[in-house]
Parts: sequence; structure tokens; C-alpha cells
Amino acid sequence: MTSGCLRPAPQNDKPADAIPAPALPGDKVVFCLDISSSYDDSHRRAAQQTVADALPHLVRPGRGTHDVYVYEISENSYGRPPLLTLTVPALREKPAASLESAPPLQGSALTEQLEKIVDKWEDERRDARRGARVEAEKVRDLRLGTREGTDIGGCLENAAEQFRDHKGDRRLVIASDLRVHGVQQLAAARLNGVTVDVIEFACTQARTCDALRRTWTKRFDALGARSVNITRPGVSAALFGSEAEDK
Repeated sequence: MTSGCLRPAPQNDKPADAIPAPALPGDKVVFCLDISSSYDDSHRRAAQQTVADALPHLVRPGRGTHDVYVYEISENSYGRPPLLTLTVPALREKPAASLESAPPLQGSALTEQLEKIVDKWEDERRDARRGARVEAEKVRDLRLGTREGTDIGGCLENAAEQFRDHKGDRRLVIASDLRVHGVQQLAAARLNGVTVDVIEFACTQARTCDALRRTWTKRFDALGARSVNITRPGVSAALFGSEAEDK
């Protein structure tokens, strides 16, 4: 019978890449832009600016790639291809290192490794934001003529088709005066769980504005929207959770 010294189990003092892959799917965003003659170009341009400024906020730790589709609202809008199809990059989860919460370190070499992992994630974050800004410029630079008609129902149908079976957050952004005109699609498509933001809601008569706001809020609610927010020109619209940017 041989005897020997018991050896301690080897310790893994080399951290893995410690940056977990995104655990959650990215968002799917549909932006419907009213190009009818009743909706002034200044409001369209302001809406494009608002959406472009907000797109980098989609980049959030632990989220996959985000898909963004830009559609026009005009007469008989349903079935028209997107004006733009954009991709906002994914971002892996932030490393648990938060060095304060890491286990006791075994020497300065491990400390240095962990710091490099955190630095690598910060580089990835900057790259993802940069990629989002590149996509945002395509929205900002979009130049559109005008068409007659305002078929908002077609926008809702297009959005519902894009959202179908998507497991992540779904966001519908509409820039319009919400005044329907011309051939309409009687949208019965569901918007279950969708966050709806109507921005640059241009309206000059208080009574008419209130009536339109109530009508469309009720309609979006009936279609299953998770929340509805309608903002007039000059009113800040915190799209895509801009407060999450620095988290």
C-alpha cells in the first residue's frame, strides 16, 4: 500500500472571459413616419431627429441585436416595403467584475486580468454605441417627398407583422397628426405588449387635439398596447428608455 501526501485541489486562478453572452433578445422597433401633405415637413424632420437621437439608447447590457424598421404613412400604407431596415448592435452583459464584488484575488496578475476584461467590455460598449450612431444617421438623413392620404391602419398592420413571434421588447413609434384620410386599412392586428409612442403630434385646436388623443389612446389600448404616450411638438419623448444609457 503506497502512501503519499494529499495535494490540495488546484485552484482556478485564471478568470474565463467573464463577459457572458447577451441573455435577453434585443428590441424590435417600428417607426411609422407620416408623409402625407397634411403633416408639415418640419414635424417629420423633428421626428426623424428624435428617433435618431434615441437609437443609441437601445444598446443595453445583456441585450441582443435590435432590429429597426422605418415605414411611411401615406394612402394605403399596408404592404409597402420598409424605407429603412436597420440593425443596432448587441452588447454582452457587463462583467461581474465590479472588482469589489469579485472573490479575494490571488495576486496582482489576476487583478490585472480582471481589469482587462472590464476594459474589453467598455470597448465593446463604445463600439456598439458607435454602430448605433451610424444607423441613426440613416434615419436623420432620410429625405422624403409627400403623398396624399394618411393610412395609419396600414402602419399598424405592418408593425404587427414585424412584431409577430418576437420575444423581446416591441416598440412602435408614430410621427403623425393622427388625421386619417384616403384609402384605409381597417387594422385588426394585435399590438399585445407593444409600447406605443406618438411623437410630433401636430394639432392646433385644443378640443380637436384632445378628441384625437382620446380616440387613438382608446384604439391602441383595445389592440393590446402595453402603454401609450402621445406627445406634441416641442415636448420631450424619452424613447427607448434613455435613462438606461449609463446603467
